Amino acid sequence: QLLKNVVADLPSTEFFCPGSTVRATFDTDHPLAYGMPDEGLVLFWGSPAFQIEPSPHNEWYETVVRYADRDLLQSGWLIGEDVISEKAAMVNVRHGEWNVVLIGFRPQHRGQTWGMWGVVWGVLVARADLTTRNRSISAASGITLFVVPAEMRPTVTTAGSKTSIERVT
Repeated sequence: QLLKNVVADLPSTEFFCPGSTVRATFDTDHPLAYGMPDEGLVLFWGSPAFQIEPSPHNEWYETVVRYADRDLLQSGWLIGEDVISEKAAMVNVRHGEWNVVLIGFRPQHRGQTWGMWGVVWGVLVARADLTTRNRSISAASGITLFVVPAEMRPTVTTAGSKTSIERVT
């Protein structure tokens, strides 16, 4: 597993964040974050926090949004800030001719939609820029958007020309 959810299976005494807004940083040079501020707030509600595990394929993974390094909590409740500090909140994964975009926070949740519209829009329109950025992606490629539920730990595997994305609980 190259992408790990660092909050999966942690007891609430080690990590608990029940619907809080937390600080995050955006890679505004990445096409998926064009138009976003350098720093903003995201809704963490049972969300995953991704860690890219070392592998020979690390160049396939790009962190687009990352939880801040400290003082994450803006509003709500957070136990275990250090668990998600500087972890990826949104990752772009090159997979053959496709990009799989994993968004751990909830960009579509109520009023968050307005603040995160740039992220959602970026996923929908960034295909041409991602094609240029990742030369291995053909012009006919597309982007698949996954808004990852809290209980899901995605595993992307390839066997020959078959690709599968599994839900691991």
